[in-house]
Amino acid sequence: MIYTLDDTPLSAFGLIPVKASGSNIAIGGIWDLPKRSGTCYYDWPDENGVEPYVEEADIAFDGRDITIATMLWAESRTDALGKTAALRTWLNEISSPFNLHCEAGDFIVRFAGTEDSYRGKGKVEIVLKFREDAPVLTGAVMPIASVHSGGIDGYSWAALGVVPGTLEGAFLCMGRKEKDTTGVVSAGGTQMRSVTLSGWVTASSLADFTEKVRVLYSLFGGPGLRTVIWFGETFQGFACEGFTVNEIYKLSEKMIGKLSVKIIVV
Repeated sequence: MIYTLDDTPLSAFGLIPVKASGSNIAIGGIWDLPKRSGTCYYDWPDENGVEPYVEEADIAFDGRDITIATMLWAESRTDALGKTAALRTWLNEISSPFNLHCEAGDFIVRFAGTEDSYRGKGKVEIVLKFREDAPVLTGAVMPIASVHSGGIDGYSWAALGVVPGTLEGAFLCMGRKEKDTTGVVSAGGTQMRSVTLSGWVTASSLADFTEKVRVLYSLFGGPGLRTVIWFGETFQGFACEGFTVNEIYKLSEKMIGKLSVKIIVV
């Protein structure tokens, strides 16, 4: 992929996109569903679990972090310091927010800093960090709902392009809450339970991958409770922490990424 910041290519500063850790592309974070902002639930001491706040008016999202892994190539350490100084000056002077463009789309971001590691002979690994304050999470075209043995809200995992992996927390037994009534501590309702789903989003291309993730935004980020069937277990819940898509591999006729989402069970 070619990356530009405010229409300026990274190559203008001697930066070459490289594979991010656990991935074969440079960019990360652009497919994550951000966590919700504000209060997502209320934990009543006398009640089992929590009271979810899942009306449409309750739901707003935080921003998300985006990274691009790069390598700076220079003739020497001194040359690398000079190129880094030029990059630093440009990034500090650029109007904010600005457009980050790549093959996956356009993202309005603020510069948030770098991480670096000098590798010798003028080579510096630089991870560029950005903050997208208002991610675009709408516009998905939903697939056709169908009868299935595993899926979410009537949509099969196969139709969504999701290959189920693991389910953490399926066998948890939750303890009781403590409630304090005029100085006397007694047992209340059962504590909140959550499970974490991990699997793979699979698609035929970058555009198909992005569309499949947008559909997951609509499902996991939409109002109401989700009904999930995962490895034969059926439960209802909501995802107030969003989800992540990492370990991304873009191949000639396929693209995959690891999906991880925490569901609070009600």
